[in-house]
Amino acid sequence: MLLALQATFVTRTLVLKTQAHAYLGSDLGTETTTNRSPQLQHAAHAHLAPARATSNGHRPAHAQRSCSPPPAGASWRPAPLCACARGGGRGALRSPNSREPAQVIFRNWSPRLVLPVWLDFEGRPQSYPVLQPGTGRRMHSYVGHLWLFRDAGTDDRLLVNKMEVFEPTRNVDGNYILADITLPVFTLKERCLQVVRSLVNPVDYRRLDIVQSLYEELEDHPNIRKDIIRLSLERSEMLRNGAPE
Repeated sequence: MLLALQATFVTRTLVLKTQAHAYLGSDLGTETTTNRSPQLQHAAHAHLAPARATSNGHRPAHAQRSCSPPPAGASWRPAPLCACARGGGRGALRSPNSREPAQVIFRNWSPRLVLPVWLDFEGRPQSYPVLQPGTGRRMHSYVGHLWLFRDAGTDDRLLVNKMEVFEPTRNVDGNYILADITLPVFTLKERCLQVVRSLVNPVDYRRLDIVQSLYEELEDHPNIRKDIIRLSLERSEMLRNGAPE
């Protein structure tokens, strides 16, 4: 069984490297629909129409147009966060109540199905329709709002402009702000865990002939809540060390 998993891992790693080289070798500067650039879709990110009210009285509404549907079985619901991530402490990740529009393009250069996640005014994750590999989407967001990007199927973290959090800035000369989504450089151990999770049912993890600690790591699936808490704590530490807010 272990030899079969190792062989499959090697095969998938080679496929992944091929896909990564193909995407990284693309012309990332173009915004038109070509064979080498993400196809653009349109979406709106506004906070004016009635929807669920937040604690500061604003009612975010998220109108979407021409968006890719989520993959089957990839339902995603945010769960409660700890106080530091909900906005209960200095450094908590949450979107400010900005009314300055920012025109953004999300571009998925990864081979994964990407789930864009907006952190609302209380730091709660709000998911948006999935971006297919090699596609893009024009978004009407706001300056200073916070976005994360996840694998829609596994919840693995993804990078945006080589960082974990995207914050739109002001548009200059009418140019869109680009959010280029890519895979992080996973460690060999992280990649092995991903492959095993994709091949083995969770109830069968402990039937594998591996060390005890790996059972626990396999069961510790990626989770956006944990990453929001980690990022909030890291930001709080930076602020305590004198970094500007």
